[in-house]
Amino acid sequence: MSARGLSQEASINQDSLRDDPGRPAGKYFLALGDSFTFGWLVSLEHTWHKKLAALLSENQGPPIASVNLGMWMSTFSQHYLRLREMLERYPHPEFVVHLVYPSHIQTIAAHVLDYNARGDIIRTRSLLLHIKDHEMFYGADRESLLERKPYWPYSFWLVRRQLLKRKFAENYERVVGPLEKVNDLKIYSGDDPEVFAAAWEKAERSLAATARLLRARGIPYVVAIIPRDVQVAQSKWNGQPPDQRILHGDNPQQKFLAICRSHGIQCLDLLSDFRAVGAGPRELYFPTDPHWTPAGHELAASRLARFIQHVLASNPRWPAAESAGPSLAVGEARGRSLESAMHSQPPSSDGQTEAM
Repeated sequence: MSARGLSQEASINQDSLRDDPGRPAGKYFLALGDSFTFGWLVSLEHTWHKKLAALLSENQGPPIASVNLGMWMSTFSQHYLRLREMLERYPHPEFVVHLVYPSHIQTIAAHVLDYNARGDIIRTRSLLLHIKDHEMFYGADRESLLERKPYWPYSFWLVRRQLLKRKFAENYERVVGPLEKVNDLKIYSGDDPEVFAAAWEKAERSLAATARLLRARGIPYVVAIIPRDVQVAQSKWNGQPPDQRILHGDNPQQKFLAICRSHGIQCLDLLSDFRAVGAGPRELYFPTDPHWTPAGHELAASRLARFIQHVLASNPRWPAAESAGPSLAVGEARGRSLESAMHSQPPSSDGQTEAM
């Protein structure tokens, strides 16, 4: 894989995952998400979930392994479908950690979700591209389905990355709207155009479906919100005057926290921690790409380790029941430190709220 002069070799195993071969022999957890979870531009051992597994093994005694379900350029509904499929192969994880990137609100804006009679997501359809028999087509003028395995093989996608980005942008403008009106920075500034209202609803339905799936199996579910590089450091604005609402605001983080509270999902907001470190000399993002460096992955892993230990200590397994129970949303109050938030009592919840 390569981007703007940066490169890193990657391979996938027999399960089409970028991970070690075979199912772990002992305890394991599932890492769910997009290219940040896949480990874009970093080696496998430097990904946040491998670092997290090492930290938890050190602190909790029995070794625990991670299983990488990350899919490059995927969004929340696809994460749910991927998880539902892979739970057949990895049925007994200790917990699931789902990293969500607010910029994929822009991605899901161009997707149509199909539901069964119970309201469960069964398929996501893209208006922008079509993949069939490992062949990729662009455009909204043909039926365009992303089936349950939307992004395999990875080698094909990585080779065609630049073409995909260019065609995706062209079709996005035709299907959704001009990019200057719907670009992802508006998600962070709070200038959400009307098209993003529906996208946020689809994101909520996707996370709610994931929570229901795991709650029915008694598997703890943790969401962590990935900060955008331009939220963390002024240097990421490449000499342009920064939008202060983005550099000092937290609009998408607050929306994800509200979704998690509504559905009883344990949620960690990483923004304040990344801002605290990002203002210093340590580079958390690549200089020419918005993904995490190994240092960014390490910081996320260390914060997640402490948060997950707290979550599991207070609620080691979810009961297989309809009620979601209390929700812990770290980062609600920007003035509180991570430690004080984690050791405070979780706010009470009225239980699970049905997806909109």
